[in-house]
Amino acid sequence: MVTAYIAGKCSLKCPYCYAWKRLGYNMPMEVMKQMCVWLKGRNVPKLKMWGGEPLENPAGVKYLLGHARPRQFTITTNGLNLTPDLFDWLLNHSVSVGLSWDGTEESQNSGRQNSYSQLMTVIDDWKTLISKNGGQILKTVASHENLYADVEEIYKAGFERCFLNFFRPYGASYELEDIPALEHEYHRVIKDFHNLPDFTLTDVQMYQNTWREQQSNLYVPHCGINAMGIAVGPDGMIYPCDDAVMLGEEFVMGSVWDGVDKEKEKRLRRKLNKLPEKCDNCELKCYPCPVCSVLNTDEIASDPKDWFCELRKMQYRVVNKYLPTNPFRVVK
Repeated sequence: MVTAYIAGKCSLKCPYCYAWKRLGYNMPMEVMKQMCVWLKGRNVPKLKMWGGEPLENPAGVKYLLGHARPRQFTITTNGLNLTPDLFDWLLNHSVSVGLSWDGTEESQNSGRQNSYSQLMTVIDDWKTLISKNGGQILKTVASHENLYADVEEIYKAGFERCFLNFFRPYGASYELEDIPALEHEYHRVIKDFHNLPDFTLTDVQMYQNTWREQQSNLYVPHCGINAMGIAVGPDGMIYPCDDAVMLGEEFVMGSVWDGVDKEKEKRLRRKLNKLPEKCDNCELKCYPCPVCSVLNTDEIASDPKDWFCELRKMQYRVVNKYLPTNPFRVVK
């Protein structure tokens, strides 16, 4: 997969956004054109439109859809900038959608700058796009308080898939004492909504599958660094993963004009494929993102706080209670 970081700008300033380090500009058209030339020389299975907010660069979205030739397009968006014209472009190019929506008016307005009313004017169009082209709702879990009501609203709006995004190990955080309440509400949400005939919590499936894989010695963490991810920044530089785009020149491994420098790529991936000392020999094998660590702590693979370790234990503990078949080891 290749990530096209076509917009450094965003229409929101969400307090919990991992991409708080804004680039401040969108991909210029001359860079966009050269990126499409470079992409044609690669067999790209999936091209992800990313930012910032990709729809802040509508001309770039349309150019990419018209000139790039991956097997599949995806876009991650807050949904606010959708127009009838962009709706047609996304629909007709079968773009799979990750729509960031936090659910109830209270949660959306609190986390996403009073944007609930604006999003509701286009929510039916997004439902059509996701229904026809694939995709899901991405709901950030900022607290336990409205979690059940948020998922209920997403379900009642007619969406069939939702991924609950708990906070990453670096950046926005929970308090350690928040974890029991999160666990209680996570249980309630899964019990009442997951695997309804017309609704699935895809995070539950992901963590169940990850736990299953982790019990094999063959497990390798799924990360853009060691999975050979590639991201193209608004400057046309090529980076080893999405987050690295925000870190600048030190993390460049090529450009859309010259291609990937294989030696630089090898050195960068080796440098970044690092495990925090705290995580060594931990049975959870969640391997916090080393690049996200640099972004928030200026250190590669810094130790995560205790709240994150307890959060991840909680997630596995909860989802494993809802495994469809063979039971696995209990997380204590």
